[in-house]
Amino acid sequence: MHPLIWGSAMPYRADFGARYALAAARTIVGAGGQVLPDSAVIVNEGMIEWVGPRDGLPLLPVVDLPGGTLMPGFVDAHVHLALDAGSHPIGTMEERSGAELAALMVRNAGTLLMSGVTTARDLGAPASLATEVKKLLATGKAPGPRLAVAGRPLTSPGGHCAVMGATCTSAADLSRAIQAMAAEGVDWIKIMVTGGFMTVGSDPNRPQFTADLVAHAVTEAGRLGLPVAAHAHSPEGIEIAAAAGVRTVEHCTWFEQGALRFVEASAALLAGNGAAVCPTLSPNSCREDGKVPWSARKAHLTAMRALGVALITGTDAGIRNTPFDSYAASLLPLLDLGMSPLDIIETATSVTAEAIGLGATVGTIEPGKAADLVLVAGNPLGDLTRLAAIVLVVARGRAYPLIEEGPHGV
Repeated sequence: MHPLIWGSAMPYRADFGARYALAAARTIVGAGGQVLPDSAVIVNEGMIEWVGPRDGLPLLPVVDLPGGTLMPGFVDAHVHLALDAGSHPIGTMEERSGAELAALMVRNAGTLLMSGVTTARDLGAPASLATEVKKLLATGKAPGPRLAVAGRPLTSPGGHCAVMGATCTSAADLSRAIQAMAAEGVDWIKIMVTGGFMTVGSDPNRPQFTADLVAHAVTEAGRLGLPVAAHAHSPEGIEIAAAAGVRTVEHCTWFEQGALRFVEASAALLAGNGAAVCPTLSPNSCREDGKVPWSARKAHLTAMRALGVALITGTDAGIRNTPFDSYAASLLPLLDLGMSPLDIIETATSVTAEAIGLGATVGTIEPGKAADLVLVAGNPLGDLTRLAAIVLVVARGRAYPLIEEGPHGV
């Protein structure tokens, strides 16, 4: 096992004690359209104890942000902590030792947390690094989000992200890889149904596995209690993933021979199966001059929503030019789909938490759930860019102020 070290100055952590309160002009609960005016939350031993009107608070330490907004911590359903978001992230990953990658992953986790992401799903890292980092962060020895991890993605020899391991050519190969990762303690299985854009020789137009092999992977993972996330770009790959019954489809660009071809029947099958789509939006991916023009993607995402497909939030942080501190900006393109700021915030919290299997623990502000919270200056319901104006992040009840002097009113 590689030694896991933080490797840089740890963000300042405020010690408010085991029991304290946060108060703001409004609390966005995270589901059901609930917004509580002039309200407060009591945190006790890492859990939410009480939510209600500010004037109902008992006497205890209070972090009060007049004019601010309290909400659940954000959920990023697609990150790669082992990548550095540089110009050649896969190549750079190959050059690093296991210990160097572990340190990078912990640093990236800290950056995610400081951007308000208190829960994340890592969908691809070498060896057993993802489970090791998950265990470290759970101890609180280094700051970072609550993690769900998929370990090494299932791929074909020479296929997309083959350098991360778990290359398979047969049903027996898939079973062995899935069983090995289950024994390591992964929460998800990731399968590269099609090729991708970042791996030389890999083709996003074409499936890497037959429909039978993808169905076998889903069955084997299900036997072990593990849901499956499918990387799929092409219409054929998306159809294979939908028919196999995967829990989430990543990217889902409908990319085919340099164009985009939306297939309504496949989207309807995803909706009927209750599968969610993580379109991995980021400021870098939502451009008109890229391989997947935003105008076309916007039309397809709107069509999927109309068919009842649940969209969830994920940035693909770690890939080329997609840093770990851009989560709030990644939500702005959802406005183009006709979603309201409140819809977007609920998608980025409870909807995505539920889709990745953590809805019982995080995603809403209610008693009995984990105290994973974000406090921002201003009102994001009127201006979604205020989601980047983070004053305080709370992870497992531990508070991390993002302004040097600390929040006012402590």
